[in-house]
Amino acid sequence: MRDCVLVVGSGMMGSGIGAMSALAGNKTILLDVDQARVAAGLDKAALEAAALAKCTLFGPHTFNFRQTVEVLLQGQGALQVTDGDELRRTMEKCLSDPAWAEKIAASGQAVIRQNQGATARTMAILREVLRA
Repeated sequence: MRDCVLVVGSGMMGSGIGAMSALAGNKTILLDVDQARVAAGLDKAALEAAALAKCTLFGPHTFNFRQTVEVLLQGQGALQVTDGDELRRTMEKCLSDPAWAEKIAASGQAVIRQNQGATARTMAILREVLRA
C-alpha cells in the first residue's frame, strides 16, 4: 500500500500541507469539497498547494477562481477533472506514477513563482502615475 494523505474540506490548507508531505512521503492529495470554501477561498488553497509543489487538481466548477485555474493549466501546473470517475483515475495515476505527479507539482510551483510580485509591480506603476 502506498503512503497517502487525503485532505477533505480543510480550513487550514497552507499550514498543514508541508507537515502532511513529511508524513506521507510527498504524496499529499488535497480534495476540498467544503461548499463554504468554494465560495470563500478555494483559490487560495489551490495557490497554496501549487506553491508548495503539490500536484493540484480542480473540479469543473471554478467560476470563482477562473484566472488562477487558467494560469496553472496553461503552465501545466495543475489538472482539471470533470467528474468523479476522472478524479478517481487521475488520483490513481498520481499515486502510481509519482514522476508524472511531481512534474505537474513542479510546474505548478514554477507558475506561482513566475507570478509573484504583483503587488510590488502594481505599486511601482501607481508611483509612476502619481508622479506624472
